[in-house]
Formats: sequence, structure tokens, C-alpha cells
Amino acid sequence: MTDPIRLALVGCGRQMGQNLVPFLQRLEGHRIVACVDDVPTLARAMQARTGAAHAVADVRELDLDGVDAAVIAVPPQPSSMLTRYFVERGISCFVEKPGGESTAVLDALCQAEQQSAAHVQVGFNFRYAEALQQLHGLTHLTRATPSTASIGFFSRHPETPQWGVDSTVEAWIHQNGVHAIDLARWFQPAAVSKIDVHLILRDPDHFFATILLRHADGSLSVLRV
Repeated sequence: MTDPIRLALVGCGRQMGQNLVPFLQRLEGHRIVACVDDVPTLARAMQARTGAAHAVADVRELDLDGVDAAVIAVPPQPSSMLTRYFVERGISCFVEKPGGESTAVLDALCQAEQQSAAHVQVGFNFRYAEALQQLHGLTHLTRATPSTASIGFFSRHPETPQWGVDSTVEAWIHQNGVHAIDLARWFQPAAVSKIDVHLILRDPDHFFATILLRHADGSLSVLRV
């Protein structure tokens, strides 16, 4: 019988509590052994909820001999630092999107992963949904020549600033905008030569935006978010 995977939860805030832990609790084959958050009350609350043996404020307090993998849900900058900390020590990670604050940081993280026995998965990307895989395949010939892709992505969450940023718009882009942009780059992979953004701000916490991505091959991506 295979031993359960021993998980450390890093970042015990809203995303971990509302989305990741409920999903983990529906899965078998793992055991949550540690909860980490720089707000000790959050770490202890998650410990009580999950039955973890340890609650600490810093990953450096963990005995990694007792951890097989980490689930990380923190803002982008600490996210990349924490993921790299685990990867360089052979601990595989699931890390919430976007996984890092810049392309350069993510490239460095990829290099660290390639030099390690660990694996890293960043959040859920809609390109892996079955329906979108089918659509991508069906439109292959059309997209082989200059074409237009129109993508709409709408969500009520987040409704207030979070992820360590100052505005709801920026928080929304961190949480959801990455999906629309990733789909646009997947359907239209040619280099982006120009970006136009039109933002309608109803109030500080509600907005509508149209983003036009003009591609080097003459294609156009239209994102409505």
C-alpha cells in the first residue's frame, strides 16, 4: 500500500480556505502535515481545520524530511521565492497562479525545477479544459492564417483589493485576467506587436475592459473582461 503524500499548506488565507482545502478534502492519498502563514492565527486556524501536526510562521521552521509536497497560495513575489525554496530542496509544489511576478522570475524558476527532482504545477489554466482543447483543434486551419479571436471572461470575484495590491482592478487581473491573456496567447501565438486597453470604471470595485492585442502576423485578439 502506498503511503499518503505528506502536504504542507503555505498561505492559509482566503484562497486556501475557500477553494484549495475543500478540494483537497475530496481527494484521497494525501495527509496535511503542516500549515504555514506569517499570520500565526491563520496558520493555527488551518491546523485546527485540517488536523495538521504543525503550524508555523516560516517555511524555514519546517522539517522537510516530513514533507513530500507543498500547496502554495500567496501573492506573486513571495510565491516565486517560496516555490524555489521547496524546489531546490526536492519538494514538489502546486502553486497558485501566476506563480511569479515577472517572466524573468518564472524562467529562473523553470531552470531551478529542471535541475531538481521536484515538479511544479501552476494553478488551473483553461487551455487544458476538454471543450477548449477541442475548439483549439477544430480551429487549427483557420488560425494558420491571420485571424481574429474574441475572448470574454467575467467574474464577480475578487470584489475588493487582495493579493497584496491596492486596487480591485489589479487584484482581478492577478486572479482572472491571466486566464484571458493565456487563452489569447494560446489561440494566437504570434508575437504581440501592440496593445490597446479601454477601461470603464463604474466605481473603485467594478469595471469593464476591452483589450486589443495586435499580432505580428496581422491577427487580432479581442479580450473583454
